[in-house]
Amino acid sequence: MAGNLAQDIESKILDAVFNGGSYSGGSIYVGVATAPIASGDGLADITEEADSGYQRVTATFTAPSVVNGKTVISNVSTINIGTWDANAASPITHGFITDAQTGTTGDVLAWFEFVEPYSPEAGGVIQIPVGSLEVTLN
Repeated sequence: MAGNLAQDIESKILDAVFNGGSYSGGSIYVGVATAPIASGDGLADITEEADSGYQRVTATFTAPSVVNGKTVISNVSTINIGTWDANAASPITHGFITDAQTGTTGDVLAWFEFVEPYSPEAGGVIQIPVGSLEVTLN
């Protein structure tokens, strides 16, 4: 699944590169949502999964490399999201990458749509295999 950079982070990157601005990253977390995510959405705009067994999880990405003329990073290890305490009330259709472990304060760095929606049952886990979550710059 391919990730799309969020508008806010695109602006910060351009400001850092071309205007001498700064952006220092920190820990990176992956979360999931039950509704579409748009490029300009902040954390407060995302319909995040509400199961008590769900929480955002840390993720680590590769160094950038050029593949087919595009600069790409991808997850270096399997990302396990869950374990669900109850059957999911709504299908999980989208995911997001953020610098906030919890709450609505922080940046949405990127977002993505799952190829197939997930409907985890109690005890279920969503797994994103190594290299499957890619963020690309053209």
